[in-house]
Amino acid sequence: MININYIIAIASGKGGVGKSTITANLALAMNVKGYKVGLLDADIYGYSQSTILNVKKKIFINKKKRIQPIPYYGIKAMSLGFIVKKQTKAIIGRGPIISKLLVDLFTNTNWGYLDYLFIDMPPGTGDIMLSISKSISVSGVIIITTPQDVSLLGAFKGINMFNKIKIPIIGLIENMSYYTCKSCGYSTSIFNNKYNNSLKKYKIKKIGCFALHKTLCDKKPILIAKPNSKISVFFKVIADIVDIKLKPQFRIGL
Repeated sequence: MININYIIAIASGKGGVGKSTITANLALAMNVKGYKVGLLDADIYGYSQSTILNVKKKIFINKKKRIQPIPYYGIKAMSLGFIVKKQTKAIIGRGPIISKLLVDLFTNTNWGYLDYLFIDMPPGTGDIMLSISKSISVSGVIIITTPQDVSLLGAFKGINMFNKIKIPIIGLIENMSYYTCKSCGYSTSIFNNKYNNSLKKYKIKKIGCFALHKTLCDKKPILIAKPNSKISVFFKVIADIVDIKLKPQFRIGL
């Protein structure tokens, strides 16, 4: 029996926008708030959470033939990278097989009780997303994008899909929004970021913006490597926003 209060899918229209890095740090930030948190790497073809978390351990099966997730700084993590022998191993399979593999990873993992499960989704709007919407009761989705035309196009395709399959969109996080010069402190936008009118059209709020910053790509998530940094504090603020959006009773007085 799976006992999870809230399941949050983290999605993007294309790869390379920082979705997996943001997912890992958001899960850790929610754990800092005192919640029991799980992290499922659903990007079967491009699994990366084992690398982002820098975990070398392999999972084992308990006596009840359930997969034991890897404990990581208070969260429970599950990724195909904890199973395969080599991180460079390519997973080959058609949509229905991969979708079944993902659902099996979710249902056969011994999560125990969780307040939140964060699912690191594969990029795009393919079979896996539809399988998850049918097999897993997702509480809401967070869209990750860069303010770049190609990324935004994919993001809005995803927004349309989630609206059609009736999964609530918690909000949008913009990554690589700007770059700040270390020498002079001047910040400048890297890509086009004039899409706020489109967000208003879809009634979606931007719940966070992250600069292009190398510490987000260190060997450990920044919540662990530098827990008191400005970026870590910002992740905790976003975790607060997500918590409030999923718990309407907390909105009194806001």
